[in-house]
Amino acid sequence: LHQQHRGAQLVTDARVAKRYARALFNVALQQNALATVEEDLNGICGVIAESDRLKGFMKNPVATRDEKLDLFKKVFGDKVSPLTLQSVELLLQRRREDLLQHIAIEFSELRREHDAVVHALIESSEELSQEHKDAIVEKLTKVTSKKVEPEFRIDDNMMGGVKVTYDNNVLDGTVRGYVNKLRDRLLYDLLKQS
Repeated sequence: LHQQHRGAQLVTDARVAKRYARALFNVALQQNALATVEEDLNGICGVIAESDRLKGFMKNPVATRDEKLDLFKKVFGDKVSPLTLQSVELLLQRRREDLLQHIAIEFSELRREHDAVVHALIESSEELSQEHKDAIVEKLTKVTSKKVEPEFRIDDNMMGGVKVTYDNNVLDGTVRGYVNKLRDRLLYDLLKQS
């Protein structure tokens, strides 16, 4: 039952985060501040994620709203746009600071959709050369007919090759992916013979 409640809470939080993100997106669009607000949100989330003390304080249920607002203004007040500051203050006043990361992700999705941009996660076992990176982005641009925003990551658990994830697609060019396809093909052939 507790697990069920937790799942329902996550769905509700996701919906609320989407509403906040959409409202903030609409205002940022009117003020021609999409890039600024997106950068602000990602910066704030990055700073909070890197600081255990700040993260702990923001999640502390004993800390008052005013204490959190004061700390937020001290840390970010002169570093983010007034629109972003006002939006996060609203979250803090409503005790919804836990949604900040979700809102940042959702805001980026809305901005990409608006700009006809696709986010692509490109994972490899080692650092790719600039030539390889450019070739992958060029290929994805042709496939999607959209501008591609690549995010390159190194995955130490990968045996080799490259894995590309965009929209709801996964292109698995890794050694493990190849081995899995080979295994599935052999299994299919064996089942067909019996």
